[in-house]
Amino acid sequence: MGSSLFWFDNWTGLGALYFNVPQDFGIDETVHNVFDVVEGGAWNVDRLFEILPEDLAMHILEKIKPPSVPNVVDVPYWMLEPRGYFSVKSAWRYLRRREDPKVAFKMIWVKGLPFKIAFFHVENPKEETMQHLFFQSDTARFVWRYFLSGARIRHQGLTLHQAITKCWTVEGLVKVRKPRIENVPHRWHDLLAMMENFIPKLKVTKVQWEFPSAGGLKVNTDGASRGNPGRSAIGYCIKDDQGDIVLAVGKQIHETTNTVAEAVAIVEALQFCRSQHMTQVCIQTDSMLMKKIITGEWKPPWCIIEEVEEINQLMEGTNCEVSHIFREGNKLADHLANYALDFGDIECHEFGELDSFGRRIVNEDKLQCPHLRVQSWQSIWSSKAAFSIRTSTCNMNEEKQGNLLVNSSIYRTTQPILYHRSTCSRQTRLYSGAKASQSHVAVHISWFKENIKQQSSDSIWEVDKTGAKMKFKGDTWAIVRSYV
Repeated sequence: MGSSLFWFDNWTGLGALYFNVPQDFGIDETVHNVFDVVEGGAWNVDRLFEILPEDLAMHILEKIKPPSVPNVVDVPYWMLEPRGYFSVKSAWRYLRRREDPKVAFKMIWVKGLPFKIAFFHVENPKEETMQHLFFQSDTARFVWRYFLSGARIRHQGLTLHQAITKCWTVEGLVKVRKPRIENVPHRWHDLLAMMENFIPKLKVTKVQWEFPSAGGLKVNTDGASRGNPGRSAIGYCIKDDQGDIVLAVGKQIHETTNTVAEAVAIVEALQFCRSQHMTQVCIQTDSMLMKKIITGEWKPPWCIIEEVEEINQLMEGTNCEVSHIFREGNKLADHLANYALDFGDIECHEFGELDSFGRRIVNEDKLQCPHLRVQSWQSIWSSKAAFSIRTSTCNMNEEKQGNLLVNSSIYRTTQPILYHRSTCSRQTRLYSGAKASQSHVAVHISWFKENIKQQSSDSIWEVDKTGAKMKFKGDTWAIVRSYV
């Protein structure tokens, strides 16, 4: 690393230094490569201030890490593409500098012909009837074929009325949105009756924070970006084999993307572990991208190349494992990152220094409180909806407990619904501008006993047209959240 040309390559992100240096400053032609201004693995400060203006030298010292691996050829990355590969399309867009057209113009004008074609003639012109204009012309057939093929409807042999009927009734509204339904009736009354009584099959995944092995530590990391890119923060927490807090940190970083924030969180967590000589560490992140990159399954995007290299260096010589966890099991790290964005940086070395919601998350993790990700097979097929169910036990009265659970929710949901264990009473809170769609939830009692460990005969689920009602032993609540 360091073989890039010092004056002519864009290794600083500011462009070629040859064109950024003032003309009256002069160019030192004895410096050829970046490695020529590196000494002992660090920048040669005196040399940089000698050959560059002060602002450029300070930018290099503050923003760019010196190359640490000698005799390795640098690899160029095309910064206009996430993967770093050059494309003529991205170069043309950059050089063209076209302003974003208005939304109305995007909806009206569609570029269907190459720009060079200015004249064309029509073969076999026909009378502009309604059938020809909207269904049989070349353009109309292209449009109908595009949308009907997406709904798995054959275009050949249909009339305009048949195409509209098929697109907007059975095939369009049922088979596309609910592909697993069979024997769909063609009459509207029968179709509506079938849809009202339809109960989707569910796929349930149990998620919970797990204790590390004896004598080991578990590090949970997360990154947050408001705007992506925008204001960003990182959060990470380190717990011992008893689930107690060793360190919990949430702090803001520079404006960047969510991917970079996730990578920076892992870097800083590993830096602390190395500084404290912690070698038996299990890292958990809710970013599948970062997990795949660190394990070598995926190639990292150019924007986090340096962070990934530092992660690999920090993991050398340690017994460190990287795994993925769903966000329900990574709640404390997520809370720390969002706390930093909302209230400022936070650093805690013991349980009592956390805020009330952070202490509650730690207690739930130590009690092994399960979080259930419930997803219908329809949503798995079409990626349109999902559910999240969480149980909690306490001795508070119904009203206070219901408000506590709903208000403390950090999920982005359309409508959290709270059910009580015995009365099956429901409390609902709608978020502003959100309108939830009711769904039917049904779970077999054998599955419930196996996953929740409620070995009682009256632990059952009841189903009605407004959602799922549950009965448990003890003073237990459950929240059903509907995702869109």
